[in-house]
Amino acid sequence: MIKISLATLAEITHGQLFTAENQSSHSQNDLTIDDLYIDDLVTDSRAIDENSAKVSAFLALKGPSFDGHRFAQQVIEQGGQLLIVDH
Repeated sequence: MIKISLATLAEITHGQLFTAENQSSHSQNDLTIDDLYIDDLVTDSRAIDENSAKVSAFLALKGPSFDGHRFAQQVIEQGGQLLIVDH
């Protein structure tokens, strides 16, 4: 996967970035969202590895017989740092 910044991801998806505290976020620890990049995109919550050097984003897909949003909490508990959801 091509590395992509969080700012670019938010722009192309017309999305908003939120911190764990559910507050709209434009920076984190003196870094801007332009400084933060995603290395990998996964749709299977079991693929999240908190020990990986990659920054993985979990994409919560929704289909006629499944809903990835049901696994959001599991992803967080496994060390997932970024979730892409339909809110």
